[in-house]
Amino acid sequence: RSFGNVKTGPDGLKIQEEREPLTDVFDEDDIITVIMEMPGVSKEDINISVKKDMLEVVAVHGKKRYRKEIMLNLNVEEHRVSDKYVNGVLEVVLRKRIDVA
Repeated sequence: RSFGNVKTGPDGLKIQEEREPLTDVFDEDDIITVIMEMPGVSKEDINISVKKDMLEVVAVHGKKRYRKEIMLNLNVEEHRVSDKYVNGVLEVVLRKRIDVA
């Protein structure tokens, strides 16, 4: 499996400018917490977007570039996303959408 900025393609291994951050996803009762290691950028460099069941995080600071898409396999409340970035670690908290019948 590809890791970091080394990707496997038809021509073998390639090193890309964009890195995939190390990521942990925790699925708890009514929230999902995503932890990403993205050293070398500032909070202002990070763009987080959520659309239904997809989380995308992009960070660009000079030559440092990170990008990660995570399929969440359930819908989340797109407008209730919180995040914090401390010492190179990003924490994103998403609230699960509870559909009432």
